[in-house]
Amino acid sequence: MNVYLSKKTLKITELKGNFTFLIPFDDTITYEFTASIWGSTGGWIPNSNFYKGKNACSSLKFILGNAWNSVIKDFNIPTSKCPIPAGTYITSGMDIKKLIDGNFSKLGYYGRFKAEAKARNSENKVLSCIIAELDLIRPWEKPID
Repeated sequence: MNVYLSKKTLKITELKGNFTFLIPFDDTITYEFTASIWGSTGGWIPNSNFYKGKNACSSLKFILGNAWNSVIKDFNIPTSKCPIPAGTYITSGMDIKKLIDGNFSKLGYYGRFKAEAKARNSENKVLSCIIAELDLIRPWEKPID
């Protein structure tokens, strides 16, 4: 996965880049998600949220909800059904507001977070890993440059 955020206008931020699957993305893959939060006295507080699951393709399709169809369309993926065939799928830009239409809580906390997601095969070998730091700010706050 090689994706990044790009500011298209003052009100539109796009997800750009590509997903490359060397093998089909299917339900034999397991996944795990770990979140850490930045402590009030500094330093990361690890494992503030941890989730491990099976059936990666079907689970991601469920979690994304209606956003799944936006991802499929905007990344030019040939099927909306699991499994996703091996290949490279590129987007010229997907409005990140489309990702809000998922089956997950819209309530959250403001602050600095670090998220790590891993996908593993049936032998428990890591197939992919992504780590991202996020600063969630209130609408009236200004982002740190």
